[in-house]
Amino acid sequence: MIKLRTLLLLLAFMCANTLAHEDHNDALLMLIKYKLDIKNLQTAYPQTTASEQAGNLQQQAKLLNKAMDYLKSYVAIGENRYPDTATYAGSLQSRAALLQDYQLLMAAHLQQMTALKPALE
Repeated sequence: MIKLRTLLLLLAFMCANTLAHEDHNDALLMLIKYKLDIKNLQTAYPQTTASEQAGNLQQQAKLLNKAMDYLKSYVAIGENRYPDTATYAGSLQSRAALLQDYQLLMAAHLQQMTALKPALE
């Protein structure tokens, strides 16, 4: 009976780790999707009219807000989820690169917002 309980606990733990890893991968895929969508909007921004630019910026803001929820959970994965420190270190580098990408997207968004504001006034 004790072996059965131990086995069930071990199975539950393994399932929880697998689900956490899948959630991590899903978050990464969503972050990449949002990153590409935002980048496409930012690339299209200069070729649009002032009213279209306002809509473009609103779309960017919505996507950035959605991405922030995924980003918070993606960067919060702890060291205990990785088999060794080398894998964890690689993950930290990947997360840092993704954070830097989003920092650049937010900076471009802010630059476009400040450029549009005087044009609307």
